[in-house]
Amino acid sequence: MLFDRAAKGKKSKELKGELKDLKKSLLNAGGEKAYVNEALRDYQAALEQGDTLREQYEEARSHLRSRGRRLSVCWSA
Repeated sequence: MLFDRAAKGKKSKELKGELKDLKKSLLNAGGEKAYVNEALRDYQAALEQGDTLREQYEEARSHLRSRGRRLSVCWSA
């Protein structure tokens, strides 16, 4: 779990850096500051939600696999 937390922290830092670079690029291209900030906030929220959904999916799939193995043992006995 400690490894997972460290990986999440690193991933979060990378995401913030990428969003900061994207914000600079959009502002330098003439984007309106309020619109750019709102769009990036929405984009960051979508990325974080997607990551959470992926983690929950992997956890659910793992549980289903372990249950399936248990059921196959029960049926074969």
